[in-house]
Amino acid sequence: MEFLLLVFGLLGLLVHNDFLQGLLLLLVIAGSTWIARQLLPKQPLCALFIVAYIGMYLLNPLGIVAGFVRLEPLREPSIFYRSNGLLMIGIALFAVGAKRLRTHRLDVARMPSLYLPGFATQVITMVILSGCLVAICALIVVAGADVNIFTVEKSYRSTGNETGLFLLTTYAMTILPLAIFLVGCSRYTLQLMYAGPILLILTLHFMVYRVRVLAVACLVAYLTSFIVRRYLVVIGNIELKREITWLRRAVLVVSIPLLAFSTLAIRYLRQSYSNPRFGYTLDREHLNYLIEGTFAGGDLGYAFWLRQAISNFPSRHEYLLGYSYYRLAFVPIPRFVWPDKPESTQRIFAQVVDANAASIGLTIPPGIVGDLYINFGSFGVVGMVLFGAFFAMERYRTLNHLLFVAGSGYWIFYLVRGSSTTPIVILVTIWFAGRVFSRLIRPVPIQRPVTAEAAMTRYPPIASGVSR
Repeated sequence: MEFLLLVFGLLGLLVHNDFLQGLLLLLVIAGSTWIARQLLPKQPLCALFIVAYIGMYLLNPLGIVAGFVRLEPLREPSIFYRSNGLLMIGIALFAVGAKRLRTHRLDVARMPSLYLPGFATQVITMVILSGCLVAICALIVVAGADVNIFTVEKSYRSTGNETGLFLLTTYAMTILPLAIFLVGCSRYTLQLMYAGPILLILTLHFMVYRVRVLAVACLVAYLTSFIVRRYLVVIGNIELKREITWLRRAVLVVSIPLLAFSTLAIRYLRQSYSNPRFGYTLDREHLNYLIEGTFAGGDLGYAFWLRQAISNFPSRHEYLLGYSYYRLAFVPIPRFVWPDKPESTQRIFAQVVDANAASIGLTIPPGIVGDLYINFGSFGVVGMVLFGAFFAMERYRTLNHLLFVAGSGYWIFYLVRGSSTTPIVILVTIWFAGRVFSRLIRPVPIQRPVTAEAAMTRYPPIASGVSR
């Protein structure tokens, strides 16, 4: 299937007709969805990447050829069709790397179920939630007016004046989805108990950062826990089951539009908060504004930035020739330690395509395919095979691997949108935190189906003080 998608992408480079382009886009979306469904029980991270890619890159051009989204003025009309072809080739090459370059079979479908001691699990959950709450409150108190909680400006971050506390809080919040996963695997009474603190943390985070990626990442983590609860993870005396029920499968299918709706809803709240013209009313003008902003150049319109990259590179700026990638060697050094550290690709891209945004310190990610393009031109899209090969290394044996999956909505979002530094730092943070928490919880593999009573007899909780 992935090679058929590659043929469709190559045809997209040659066909300059809206109807045929729309047909090719539909075929690629359908084929990519089928591949994601195939990979979900074995390589869920690959499936998550493909779903995110479809939503962020392929819906925009499909909406344009269907007449629902306006096409921005372009230097050449052929840029639109060229960008579509590159996007279709990109997802096909990623699938080739993810499926064909896989060298092992340690997939989630073969992973043994795990028993998690209830006491240790709840302690770790409370430590994570308490740490996130303390970190965000400390930032608000120490930074004061710089974080602009009750105004719409984001000058504290956008002008590049990040301090150690700001960066520490930013990356500390990335482990919140791990707590959400553990909460989701617990009893429903405990989930209700944790709901208040979690909503408080998400609200404060949104007021400080004005971003919605954390809320979406937490939804991904909770959906992950909803699927594996009682199938791969057993906490306390919850009964173990060996199959995913039809209800959980249905929830998984419904979750994709739910995530899209939640993103749109949070965008509505943010726009209402920042634009006095709309307020908190939902009239036709406001709804059209939100839809246009989302699909034309927002969360579901990153194809717009690939078209901007093709329009401006190399006509206005030479290709970067790998700068985006060898600059990653400087990632461990924060800018407040090295003020003259080379600029990020996002900042350079903003200076080329939107000088006004760059002048106030804003950065613009070019998208994962756009990043390859501004470095190596159209042939750079071949690099998507390497991204697929990287994802093909995912393997599942321990709780650490499940925690990594639960927290991956965060870094995958930044990776797909074209960031380079942020996803690496978040990935390392989640991996390290998951490894530490897994060692502290000390899960025990369950090799065969057992009842809750038998599980408790064989693997007593740490709190019980009973040794095996």
